[in-house]
Amino acid sequence: MVSFQEERFSDWHRDAQELFPEHYNELALNRDVIKLELNVPRYEQAERDGMLHIATVRDEGRIVGYFVSAILPHLHYASVMCASTDMYYVKPEYRKRCGAALFKFVELCWKAKGVVKAYISCKAHLDKQDFLEGLGYTFSDKMFIRLL
Repeated sequence: MVSFQEERFSDWHRDAQELFPEHYNELALNRDVIKLELNVPRYEQAERDGMLHIATVRDEGRIVGYFVSAILPHLHYASVMCASTDMYYVKPEYRKRCGAALFKFVELCWKAKGVVKAYISCKAHLDKQDFLEGLGYTFSDKMFIRLL
């Protein structure tokens, strides 16, 4: 049976280890320069500061997806609580069954925490625009990266 829940960093980090390589290989750019290396102390501090939000999808207790975000006041809209996506991933065989449901669950969690505005991104090479617009999100920005 599939379940959705909020989790503490330590539980998520322990159980999501098996998904990280799949996630990284599917989405990461510049893998020759930028290695997969979660900054565990920073995540732990963000959780202590009340800024980290983690939601997971589990099937019979086994993690099959997650959505990690930061919740904090916007820097130039001080009274607006925002959720900024850090990362999300659902195993391919669960996406049709659980993908949209995970996003809807995350939104309910955000609303309960006072979030007014949510920022979700996707990779250009794995465009999720149709999916996100289907959930009610609006395309608003383009982001560019450059290795220095």
